[in-house]
Amino acid sequence: MKLSKLILPMTLCAALTTVAWPAQGQQPDEAMQFVELMSEYMDLADKVVSTAETPEGAVFMAIEGIFEVYEQRRDAPGAVRHLNRILEANPDNQTVRNLVRFKLRDIHKETGDLDKALEQLDLVIKENT
Repeated sequence: MKLSKLILPMTLCAALTTVAWPAQGQQPDEAMQFVELMSEYMDLADKVVSTAETPEGAVFMAIEGIFEVYEQRRDAPGAVRHLNRILEANPDNQTVRNLVRFKLRDIHKETGDLDKALEQLDLVIKENT
């Protein structure tokens, strides 16, 4: 189910919250801030779902997730190995290769290896022309 189909129920929930919140001792301004924040959250969640619906978007999100795990582990070399395995497994999918190479560029840049970062960008150009 698309999150956009949840907007009406969320709007009703927000309206009830606006009415009920002051009864619990909260100020109407705080209730409106909450409703606005929930609306922004739902917009963002809808965009994430829309992105994940495309194969390229799903791959992008997976690559970002892989990087986050290795970043939490403080294991840049492990992230590079993992992303290189993805490159090896996708020799004919240029979209995946581009996404991986851009993430490898980011990792090399963050670790101070600017030559390897540039190498990844050169490979993107070479593989796409």
